Amino acid sequence: MSEYIEQVQFVCWFRRNYPEHKIFAIPNGGKRAKAEALRLKNEGVLAGVHDLFVPGLKLWIEMKETHKQKPSDKQIEWGEYVESVGYSWFVGYGFEDAKEKTLRFLAPE
Repeated sequence: MSEYIEQVQFVCWFRRNYPEHKIFAIPNGGKRAKAEALRLKNEGVLAGVHDLFVPGLKLWIEMKETHKQKPSDKQIEWGEYVESVGYSWFVGYGFEDAKEKTLRFLAPE
């Protein structure tokens, strides 16, 4: 499976199970020509911003396909920043991992 498919599965599951919460993707990744990358940067695109955001839960989610993929230094820095201003975040290593972490987040012990 690809990170794309894992993220699509997670978003579908989340929307089906938590319709009271909005979740949306940040289209921040992908390969681009230099001119397009500069245009997006000028518009406010910022390296390291996580893939998904749930405003009502103050939750950011960085998706990875598997545990073999690690968050970048910029993604870790973004996570540290969002925590410093009162938000939470986690890395979801595929659909099942993201689902489990979401369930734990919503029902802390």
